[in-house]
Amino acid sequence: MSQMEQIQQVTGHTPAILGCDYAAGWAEGTPNQIIDYSCNQYLKDHFNKNGIVTIDTHFPNPVFPNGGGLKNRSTLVFTDLLKPETETGKKWRAYIDIVADGLNDLQQAGVTVLYRPFHEMNGGWFWWGEQNPTEYKNVWAALFDYFCNQRNLHNLLWVYAPDQGPPNHALYYPGDSYTDIVGLDVYVDDPVRFLY
Repeated sequence: MSQMEQIQQVTGHTPAILGCDYAAGWAEGTPNQIIDYSCNQYLKDHFNKNGIVTIDTHFPNPVFPNGGGLKNRSTLVFTDLLKPETETGKKWRAYIDIVADGLNDLQQAGVTVLYRPFHEMNGGWFWWGEQNPTEYKNVWAALFDYFCNQRNLHNLLWVYAPDQGPPNHALYYPGDSYTDIVGLDVYVDDPVRFLY
């Protein structure tokens, strides 16, 4: 929030979008320590002042018992996320349940959320990146179904966000039924030149 205040002091304007990351996938600890939605109080206030709210989730790799492993793809069977009977599936469900609790807290406050799961999936730096495209789409659809149909979260706009650098921007697209917004993650020094 101090960065928001600095921008407002310099420009005289409050940024329209305030984002929060619920998951510290690089950290170790219990699911409740790694997944944290205490930023909701700021998101609610921002939304109530006509701001736009976005949430990311840099999930820890669920094959690691104590969290962490954000960039470790070596031991994960990606489809185990769909199998709650596996240890990976149980850990994954523990993570997404806490995220769903946070999103529901926002829903109860009337906050609409741009939700961006599994971003930069076309790059190989996160554990969910460069997976089999069909399996990736199935995991995305299962998360969508769990949040929207089982947890009754209807305040989410789902954002598909590949990275601009690697190819195959659309290869992992889960389909119009599971996506509301498409955008690129772009990291360049000269964004104007990138656009042209």
